[in-house]
Amino acid sequence: MERNFGLDFLRCFAIIGVIADHICNSGPVYLFGNIIPVDLFFSLSGFLITQMIVERFDGICSAPAFWAFMANRWLRTLPLYLLALLCYLAALGWMATEPVSLAAVFLRYATFTQYIPQFHWFVAGQSFFTVSWSLAIEEWFYLLCPLFLLLVGRQSQRFFAGAVFALVSLSAVARLGCSIAWPDLSQVGFYRTSPMMRADAFVWGIGAYWLIRRGVTTAAAKLLAFSGVALAIVNYGALFAMPESLYCHVLLPTTAPLSMALLIPSGLTWGAPAIARAAAAWLSTRTYAIYLFHVFAITVTFSPGHHSVTGFVFFLALTGLGADFLYRYIERPFMRMRPTRALVSHPAVAE
Repeated sequence: MERNFGLDFLRCFAIIGVIADHICNSGPVYLFGNIIPVDLFFSLSGFLITQMIVERFDGICSAPAFWAFMANRWLRTLPLYLLALLCYLAALGWMATEPVSLAAVFLRYATFTQYIPQFHWFVAGQSFFTVSWSLAIEEWFYLLCPLFLLLVGRQSQRFFAGAVFALVSLSAVARLGCSIAWPDLSQVGFYRTSPMMRADAFVWGIGAYWLIRRGVTTAAAKLLAFSGVALAIVNYGALFAMPESLYCHVLLPTTAPLSMALLIPSGLTWGAPAIARAAAAWLSTRTYAIYLFHVFAITVTFSPGHHSVTGFVFFLALTGLGADFLYRYIERPFMRMRPTRALVSHPAVAE
């Protein structure tokens, strides 16, 4: 796919928000981090993965197309994720004050079941590889979305609209039921991070793709973007004023990615000077490495409660250089191995 400055810019904005959230870890920036950065990543993923499925993998209408898509995603996400997991496990083994089964932890994280409730005890009460919660949700989306398309075959748009409505409704009902049955579950600790509670996280990005495919005027795109910003402000206010309310438990996990998806149609039309496009493209291609490893840079650079200008400069240099190295020598070599089109027959790739 050709690079688009607007999408690159939104991705850069999201990773900057994640870093700011994790450095500050309190106050207004923390609340911002709970409704903007990761949900923006979810919406962008929903949009781009749908575009990929439709335009390059034949709508996943055959088993070869399904496996080609999964190979594409696994080669894109797993190598760097597993490297990060091994680094976190090494740190856990070194810092643990009591015996820990590293093999058991590795198994749960490697299968992306670490934030499914019945396995949540592996991370409860500790801060082990916490950024992986969003990757777990994404990986389940990468698997279940094309698998659904493969099983149901080519259906009408009305069928898929009904399926999306059912998914959003069932997710909200599940969150409502949990909120009533277990009122002590927190918005951040459960409703935001559990894959079972975020089954609808990518729906609005998918909707943005189909909306754009049907044609959206510039004026309509701007109106959608304004609506998205307004909804994000409402969400921020709700999270600030009543973080454990029914709205934040039940509706916020849906309205947060919705507000971000509303920015996408307008974002596709944004322009910028060549130097800004190049800078956005550089940072955008390295956001995955930054997301996985920036916690190490924060730990090395900042002492608790003390942030200096020198520390920020060192952090930025360490993070940028590290992410660039990981992208060039780990991510990109595996990405070159990916099938980029639906397989016509094993193992040929469609031209």
